[in-house]
Amino acid sequence: MRQVQGPEWFKGFMERHHYYTVHELVKCLLITVGIIVRPFFMTGGTLWIWYDFVWKKNIHLPKQDEGVLAIAITAFLVPLFAIILGYVLTTMWDRTRELECAELRRDMDSFLEKRDYAIPIHLHALLFVLALEALFVPAFLDYSEAASGFMVMGIVSFTVSVCWTVGRIFEHPLVLMKRRLPKEWIEADPRKHFAEKTRQAPQE
Repeated sequence: MRQVQGPEWFKGFMERHHYYTVHELVKCLLITVGIIVRPFFMTGGTLWIWYDFVWKKNIHLPKQDEGVLAIAITAFLVPLFAIILGYVLTTMWDRTRELECAELRRDMDSFLEKRDYAIPIHLHALLFVLALEALFVPAFLDYSEAASGFMVMGIVSFTVSVCWTVGRIFEHPLVLMKRRLPKEWIEADPRKHFAEKTRQAPQE
């Protein structure tokens, strides 16, 4: 194992988080900053579209219908979106934790079993539709001031963007784990690996 150079507190921090060079630490920090900044760009784009194509054109739903919309959102859309998203994030976090444990134990078989698992495309589609609905409904409410619309749309858009970003990280954990994994763990084909182990296993 490579030795970390520097003061004891710095060496302890680096070793605790499995960083062996300053270059590795800086690279991970840049990835983390990108993860944090991405939702701001997505929210900014959403607010620009809302302001230019909805608010300026004075497109909104009738004021008297807002009560019905509020009931539909709180009774159906929000609970459904929260349940599905919570299930997906919990499942992907459990998988990430299992990959971390496999890497710590140097257990290649357990790692390859979970490495390529991804969110099914139909579940992606369902979450995408629910996220669009969560953005679409508040976009067409009749706000008295643009500032109110910016606040509501900003909160909803930023929350959806953060959830999407975190979900993508959990779905592709190798982005942050790659630096401390053996090369063969990343390049191995799980199907070929387990097929070879099956052929080599003694026949009873």
